[in-house]
Amino acid sequence: EAGTVDMVISEGKVGIGSTSPNYALTVNAGTTNQIARFISSDADAVIGIQDSTDAVFIGHDAALDVMSLGFNSSMGVSSNVNIDTGGSVGIGTNNPASALHVIGDGGTAARIENGSLKIRYPANNDSITITPSVGNEARILAADVDTSSPHPLKIAGDYVRFTTSGSSPNTEVVRMTAEGKVGIGTTDPIAKLDIVTPSPI
Repeated sequence: EAGTVDMVISEGKVGIGSTSPNYALTVNAGTTNQIARFISSDADAVIGIQDSTDAVFIGHDAALDVMSLGFNSSMGVSSNVNIDTGGSVGIGTNNPASALHVIGDGGTAARIENGSLKIRYPANNDSITITPSVGNEARILAADVDTSSPHPLKIAGDYVRFTTSGSSPNTEVVRMTAEGKVGIGTTDPIAKLDIVTPSPI
């Protein structure tokens, strides 16, 4: 009949909407956006995927109203990744308080390797950029929300320094050492506050 979807079983493989299934189950919905739906009348609905070593689960927790993904078949537990109805993601928590909420176990809660961390406000401007180390310095670039010229804060092992603005700044203006000394116009302050003015021409 017109509008019906063919279902075939070929060599132990099931095809729905496909007459030549290549997998144990092949579903071809054509131009339909929603390919399939799995329905449970229980408060939680879970789908499991298992290989020869472990199983992972994705489902919905009705009480918390979160989509839960992880190795725990109990939905909504903090050991899974949980996404609430507003799109906020919780890692280590089932109740994310922000767009991304990460709670660690006492160790490193999050890590970014070989890349920069950018915080943007508004969406088209980098307000804070933390870049990988250059030499022995980590670099934090902070900018006003209405400008693209950052004012860099650079952090090394034994000092913090501010440099002039620009995408590739190289003029140091203030240095704070690990001993609690502040130098203005000098990279080697000898007092709590050491101000060195340029010699007159």
